[in-house]
Amino acid sequence: MMANAGFFYGVITALAHEDRPIWTRMSFDAAEQNLTAGGRDGIDARLYWPGAGWISPDELTHRILLPHADHGLTLLGVDADVRDQLLTVIEGRCATKQNGASWQRRRVAERQSAGETRVDAIAGMLREYIDRMHSGDPVHTWD
Repeated sequence: MMANAGFFYGVITALAHEDRPIWTRMSFDAAEQNLTAGGRDGIDARLYWPGAGWISPDELTHRILLPHADHGLTLLGVDADVRDQLLTVIEGRCATKQNGASWQRRRVAERQSAGETRVDAIAGMLREYIDRMHSGDPVHTWD
């Protein structure tokens, strides 16, 4: 959650300091399509970004948004070691294409394939998620 917050506030801060705001470079329709595709397809979505065209969320994040986040956190006075610690987690999600939602969907599907009912698979996944959460290891490192 800290990585998410750092990434969010870094990107928002950097975008707010740009000469030309993002909403002047991207139509509302494109933003709406991004929201719909992201909600429907998650990490497998195709998103539009000005200057990059249609791009996957992991590539958009790695190539464009992570540098923005780093710059924004710098503007906010966040120490370089803290920036690296937070943004390395986001970078790991890009490299593995695994975030909390993708891990959860995969675990439910694996449990159902092993013969569990959907209800049992979801409950089992949630118990496993809670146990793993307490380890402090980022979700992109989970098997």
